[in-house]
Amino acid sequence: MPGPDSETAHERIYRRLRGPVVPINIPLAKDYSVDYGNLRDYVDFLCENQAPVIFFTYGSSEFKSMSEGEIEKLCRTATEQARGRALVIGGTGKWWTGKSIDFIRRLEDSGVDGINLHLFTTKPEEVYAAFAEVAGQTRLPLLGYDENYPADLVARLSTIPGVCGLKSHDALYRYHDFIRAVEGKKFVIVGGGQMRNFLYGYLIGSQGYLCAYAPFAPAIAFRFYRALEHNDLDEARRVMFEYEDPLMKVAGGLGWGQSIKSILQIKGLFNTNLWRPPVPSHGPEPKKQLRKFLAEKGLL
Repeated sequence: MPGPDSETAHERIYRRLRGPVVPINIPLAKDYSVDYGNLRDYVDFLCENQAPVIFFTYGSSEFKSMSEGEIEKLCRTATEQARGRALVIGGTGKWWTGKSIDFIRRLEDSGVDGINLHLFTTKPEEVYAAFAEVAGQTRLPLLGYDENYPADLVARLSTIPGVCGLKSHDALYRYHDFIRAVEGKKFVIVGGGQMRNFLYGYLIGSQGYLCAYAPFAPAIAFRFYRALEHNDLDEARRVMFEYEDPLMKVAGGLGWGQSIKSILQIKGLFNTNLWRPPVPSHGPEPKKQLRKFLAEKGLL
């Protein structure tokens, strides 16, 4: 593979989109506006802790409640602050194809490394046609966002020049089918959400995984990933059992997205734990439970 100075944007994604991926959450001020200053501080925290990838995604990044202008500014702000220290994957809203093309073209001067293309259709032929059209009219590498996609669609997406990966967050076995479907291609399948899915996914070719701990405790995410790199499956399982399983149990019962934001506030990384209504934000009692959990795990 060519060195970093001569590689293409697609090759850079393939080389660098690996390890624990941070599904970036959005800090809000008390009036529910985006706190871009807090975002810059948070990106610094992630980069200083060597997070390899900052990833905007429809759920954690709250794109459903963000305007087009806010999404563009979020992508630009994170990219500017990262200054190449982390790979930054921006994203679109769930828009019609022409609007996505216009948006991505505007971001081509931002320095963002790639774009997570979100679609409001899940029909395979429409998904394929949309990616082909957007890839043909824009320059930034594109990644897909799995919404019940069949494995043969993922295989077809991997043949489109400019489409370089897919975030999988669905069923365990379909994620593994995706990895097999693109074997031998420079197409990254990113596991979405759980170490236990990535444990086997890594062994058969998945390069990176969105990790629950990466947003607030990157060292835990790296401990798991390094264990896999060294083929220490016993250590990888220990990290799963000690950290991931208990967090899933606590946070799952309190609301996943709200729990991650509350943890970010408890750890002093976010100024608030707010979500935009009508999504409810945590009050004192859930935060008390999460603080107790963090203390028990030595994460305060």
